[in-house]
Amino acid sequence: MNKKFLKKGNGEFIGFTIIALVIVMLFIPMCAIFKLALGLYDVNKMLMASSRAAAVCTSMDDAQKQAELVAETTSDNSSVEQIETEVKFADGFSKWESGASIVVTVKAKVKTMDAVLSSRTYSKSIPVTIENLDGLSGSNCQEQVFNYLKQNGFTDEAACAVLGNIEQESGFDTTRMQGDGPAAGLCQWENFRMKSERWKNLDNFAKARGKEWTDLSCQLDFMIYELSGGELAAKKLKAMYPNGFEGLKEDTDINQATYNFCFSFERPDHQKAHLEVRYAAAHRYYNQFHR
Repeated sequence: MNKKFLKKGNGEFIGFTIIALVIVMLFIPMCAIFKLALGLYDVNKMLMASSRAAAVCTSMDDAQKQAELVAETTSDNSSVEQIETEVKFADGFSKWESGASIVVTVKAKVKTMDAVLSSRTYSKSIPVTIENLDGLSGSNCQEQVFNYLKQNGFTDEAACAVLGNIEQESGFDTTRMQGDGPAAGLCQWENFRMKSERWKNLDNFAKARGKEWTDLSCQLDFMIYELSGGELAAKKLKAMYPNGFEGLKEDTDINQATYNFCFSFERPDHQKAHLEVRYAAAHRYYNQFHR
């Protein structure tokens, strides 16, 4: 009887051990594949953000610089390293002008679990069209901003959410100063007084295009650049939408989009945000511009 019991127990132990080994042997490759999938997702995410930033630049040099900066700030995955970007003209194009096509490439090394799946460098490319740099259309600033946002893929609701915020921030005056505060411009970038931080980045962005920081098209392009990954706003949007900036553009809830743009991009003191004013303005513009 003892013999039988021992044999049965030994068999169960061996069976359990075999099953455990099989599970471990399957689990490790699955972890490596999952890590690779996350890394490739990050490479694709960097590509989308970089191509968006490059499309609104005014020269090849500027596009290369902005694409590289956006790619580096978009990824927060420690398994993705050695990030490189390249911007070149598509076949048949050689001049930087509205309507011309460029190809944006992002390369990065994705680290996995080398014992199972070798780490390697992956490269992804996408063709994009250089946008109409002076193509603002509309009878006033509000309509120009709405049309610009629509051209950049915003829903009517999301576009009007941005308009509601801008009205509260500057009243659509690109030269607006904050009074005794440090902010200036359409979206009240800081720090105008110290000539530093986000305002300084805007100023450099405009100078690269041969324009003043007060130029409306420059301020709108800079806003898109920051939302695409060139500033903290992009990371804050990731916490609000699964697909970050794209989620904001696709939002069809006016109040939600207004709130999320306010606290990801504008970032006022919650007690002084005047959210009801922003909501009311966004709904008013929606009633005016929704087609």
